[in-house]
Amino acid sequence: MKTFLQGRGVTKKYWPSRLELRDSLPMTTSGKIQKFALREELRREAGLP
Repeated sequence: MKTFLQGRGVTKKYWPSRLELRDSLPMTTSGKIQKFALREELRREAGLP
């Protein structure tokens, strides 16, 4: 990721603070990512309420 972003000239200010790879994402029936469900999964995994 660092090499890709550097090659594109992206300033470090805009680099992600962390990158997480997942096998699957929660999706709607129309194929869009369910962002609210993803946020909830991340909260649960981090042990946050």
